Amino acid sequence: MTIEQVGHTRRVGGLAGPLAARGRAVAVISDDTTLTYTDLALRVAARAAEYPSLDSGRRMVGLIGGNTTDFLIDYLAAHEAGHVVLLLPPESAATRALVESWTPDVLAGAGQSIPASAHHTPPRHDLHPDLALLLSTSGSTGSPKLVRQARRAVLSNAAAIAEYLRIEPADRAITTLPPHYCYGLSVIHSHLLAG
Repeated sequence: MTIEQVGHTRRVGGLAGPLAARGRAVAVISDDTTLTYTDLALRVAARAAEYPSLDSGRRMVGLIGGNTTDFLIDYLAAHEAGHVVLLLPPESAATRALVESWTPDVLAGAGQSIPASAHHTPPRHDLHPDLALLLSTSGSTGSPKLVRQARRAVLSNAAAIAEYLRIEPADRAITTLPPHYCYGLSVIHSHLLAG
């Protein structure tokens, strides 16, 4: 599987269309709901519309990572809206340190409302146009350090994993690893990419 096969474009976002193209195939099964790719795409597009417009600048969106459908929708929506995602662990000293050090423009991740001020306050950061994802390093001492990833790198990695593991649309992954951990996020990326 190559980037061309997954419909990579040079623009940021653009995730809802490829998700919707998979139609009624099951995308997510949780304790309380089952979402098709169409359902997921609709929810992602609706949530993306709640994020600030790119006309006023790209924002760093701090997302509290949890193995929930709300987190998945927020994560995909922030990308769909064209913003940069800083993944945060659930409430902990590490979360507070990351927020204090990197000052995201918006905090989200559990489906909570996007504050109105996020739409009117200019972005705090000058973000590289290729930047899509910020992940904290494990074992950082002192101030938290981040790994920067471009959208192309995220898609390329997901495609390589899906190809190597021969992930098929009928395969299902159990998401027990936290999504703020790179391996947990990789499971989400590779399986969504494979359909």
